[in-house]
Amino acid sequence: MAQQLAQLDRRLEPVVEPEMRRALVLEWIELQDPEDFCDVAGAVLARGRAADPLRRALCDVLTSVPCARLDYDRRSDLYSQASQRGDEEIMRLLRSVPARARVDEPERLLSKELAEIPLGRRRAMARGRHPQWLEQLARDCDPIVIANLLSNPRTVEADVVRIAASRPVATAALVEISKCSRWFSRNPVRKALARNPYCPVEIATGIVASLPLEDLREMRGDSDLHPDTAAQLHVELERRTRHS
Repeated sequence: MAQQLAQLDRRLEPVVEPEMRRALVLEWIELQDPEDFCDVAGAVLARGRAADPLRRALCDVLTSVPCARLDYDRRSDLYSQASQRGDEEIMRLLRSVPARARVDEPERLLSKELAEIPLGRRRAMARGRHPQWLEQLARDCDPIVIANLLSNPRTVEADVVRIAASRPVATAALVEISKCSRWFSRNPVRKALARNPYCPVEIATGIVASLPLEDLREMRGDSDLHPDTAAQLHVELERRTRHS
């Protein structure tokens, strides 16, 4: 196990791009025996350093954001092995759980003015340059509208944090943020997603596993966290406090 862990660290050390790190970790996971995977993954998670590139990439891959999902059968095998070992942390990161809160009719989040605009036009507007429209479109439930907003060069971090923290919000909008490497790598965005009850639980739980200690302490009293996310928060606080 120690040898595999050292090899993984050496492979990721020179890689600066988070997307490439995730690709390397995904490739490694797909080749592992489930028992060996649990040994190494458990050791990585136990290191408890938020800035650890391997740890962060592992959490993102296990929660399938913002990268390709693990094959369903592969994911099931890893989960079964973690369950046999009683490894609650790996189980939490592999478990697919819907958001704690949801909007039954997300179209109602649009202003009356926007609701009257055809979807194709709204998608084009999200690539535009008019701030008043961009702010309103941030509440759109269409994933392509949100994706266009996220790639718009006029969009800044504060705009994305505002979308990530919005309540109520369409869960699809938050998923789009988690898929966007440009913004998902930023801690203010990640923290806003993790605290939002409209965010899918596996995304929130994976984020919590790699947030800085000060952010975890700030989240400690959040009553909107799903039990899985709250459990991961508790584990992380204990682990980081022990390592600090």
